[in-house]
This record gives sequence, C-alpha cells and structure tokens, in this order.
Amino acid sequence: MSSRNQGPPLGVCFSALQVDSDTRTLVFRTAEKVFLRPNTALKLSCFFEPNEKKKKDKSAAAAAAAESALTNATAPQTDRAVLAPRFRIQLTHKHFFGGDETMRATVRARYDVSKRFLKASSHLKKRFPLGGSTSLNLRGDCIAKLHAAEGSGSAVPTFAIQTPELSARAELSHKILAGTSTQDFQIRVGYELNENELYVTARENRISMRISSSGKWHMLYDL
Repeated sequence: MSSRNQGPPLGVCFSALQVDSDTRTLVFRTAEKVFLRPNTALKLSCFFEPNEKKKKDKSAAAAAAAESALTNATAPQTDRAVLAPRFRIQLTHKHFFGGDETMRATVRARYDVSKRFLKASSHLKKRFPLGGSTSLNLRGDCIAKLHAAEGSGSAVPTFAIQTPELSARAELSHKILAGTSTQDFQIRVGYELNENELYVTARENRISMRISSSGKWHMLYDL
C-alpha cells in the first residue's frame, strides 16, 4: 500500500540549524507542520538570526572592525548582534498523477511576516526509476515574488508583483539505504539550466549539504 494512502500524522514539529555561503550566519529555525488533508499542510516557522546585515565589502568590514576596536578601547561595548525572530507562514498542496507517485505537482504560498514578503510557487517533478535506488529526476519551477509596496504600513499591505521566474533542472539521485546500522544516505548530482551550473547535494539522516559549481553552498542540520 502506498504511504500516501495511509495518511500522514496530524502534525509534525521539527527544528534545525542552517548556514550558507551568502550570509555565513548561523540560523536556528523551528517549525510546526499541521496536515489539513493528506496532501495539504500548513507550516508555521520561526527563524532566529542576528539582526545585523552582513557586510559584503571586505575592505569596508576591516575598516569598521578597526574603528570598533579603537572605540571599544575607551568605551563599553553596546552594539552587539541580537537574535531577532522572524516568522513565516506557508501553505503547501501536492497532487500526484497516477498511482506510482513518479510525477507530482506542488503549489505553495509563503508569507514572511517580518519582511512583509509573499512568495507563490508551483513545481512539477517527474522521476524516472533507473533500477535499485537510482533515479533520474526532471523538475520545473515557476516562482512569483511579491514585496510590500513602499510606504505600505497598513495591516493589509499592498504588494508589488515581480515578473515570475522560471527554472528547470535535471538530476541523478542515488540512495544508500542502511548505509550504517542507524543511517541512510542520499546523493544527488544535477544541472541547473537557468543558472548554467552543476550542483551536488548529499544528505544523511540529520545533515544535508549542497555545493554548486559557482562556489555557493548551503548546510542544514536537523536537531
């Protein structure tokens, strides 16, 4: 019997630590997922991260650090990074074509309460089993981003819609079940058509990491 037909639990709570190459900031995230229907879920997330923006210009950052050192030599330190909570609400629905679950469509609406940012997306994924635990996955995405209009401070903001982004990727996935007595492993090697870059994603039970040919990386550790 398909696991999809057995029905999911009523809710799942999970937390994780994440860091990426863009911000290089350790972020703690926790979420509660509530299943409204077997393939429909509402997720409430909270992110804790430093509220100061990363300085991308290394020379400017070095100058600021030097100036801060001189200031702190004569005065108590008062400007410190503080963990600021950021809240997000997300509604997801998945639709499977046929009974083998090799093709599915996912629609998702996400609202970032703190940043007043709305993101709507649709995803289509087709999996071609190649035997054993190996498969070829094709995926297409359409993402629309809506930012709260400038000066929109009301409880119901007015959103400015950006041009939807289209993307596609192809990847080869291989799972190593029971790699050890307590761990399973999965590795995916793929190609992003729009970004024109290769990427590798490795995951075990708790840790996942993605590295792309452009030098970007992202790591997530489930607590």
